[in-house]
Amino acid sequence: MSNLSYPALKCILEHVDVQKRLYIAARSRDLKNVEKAVTLRSKRLILRNRYISLNNFTVEIESESDKIKFVKTARIVCERVVPKEIAEGNRRGVAVKKKIGKVNQYYFGGRSSIIADQLQIDGTIRELNLPENFNLKVNELNCHELNFQQFFSFGRIESSNITSQNEKFISKQVCSIVENFKQNENLPSMTVRFSKAKAMMIANPLSDLKTEFQQYVSQLEGVDELFIPGSLRYCIFLENNTKIMIFGVRVQFGSRDFFELVVKVITDTTRE
Repeated sequence: MSNLSYPALKCILEHVDVQKRLYIAARSRDLKNVEKAVTLRSKRLILRNRYISLNNFTVEIESESDKIKFVKTARIVCERVVPKEIAEGNRRGVAVKKKIGKVNQYYFGGRSSIIADQLQIDGTIRELNLPENFNLKVNELNCHELNFQQFFSFGRIESSNITSQNEKFISKQVCSIVENFKQNENLPSMTVRFSKAKAMMIANPLSDLKTEFQQYVSQLEGVDELFIPGSLRYCIFLENNTKIMIFGVRVQFGSRDFFELVVKVITDTTRE
């Protein structure tokens, strides 16, 4: 590889399996710097408080030893001694959370970007040991509850499905979404769906949000969806030409009906 040009090396690294790429790059400081400049792509990314998983591959640190484990589908494929850059975080008596944070920073921090087809978040953002400069782009997000105000500090979403039992949580998070697009231009479009078991649990957030953004609200037109009968549906037009459609729909899953509050954002950068 030493005879390869910089552009050629970047091209090769982008198509190397995630497991091999992280393991090989970590053995050379120069190669690691090149590798982190190349977008890391993953079909499925899982964020947990003890590790980050890409395509069922994780890098984990043993709490009582100086070893880092490379795990693929619950099977240890190899181990290595903790690199000098993070050895300090593995001293006896140091909190496990700090050790995990150092490992995540070493392998996943400071990257140009990480692109995931699907993101799963287990736990809250505050519980995660995310590295600094964690630049994440997600096509689809699945989680129970998510603080969008915290998530927008490091990630971008194109589509997400969120199950929440709290109506006030829905209103608060939609407000965070609207405020994020009010304050930032050149953001990609996104769609967020909040799932509920009963239609009446969608009605209150729809009403609260219409009142909150009354000065921006206009009639929703040109949308063909299975709307919840009698429910509110409207558009929010922001000054930066961003259009945010908010409405409730009925979704059939097997023999049961579920209901969703849909927030569909169309930005000026993606509008035809």
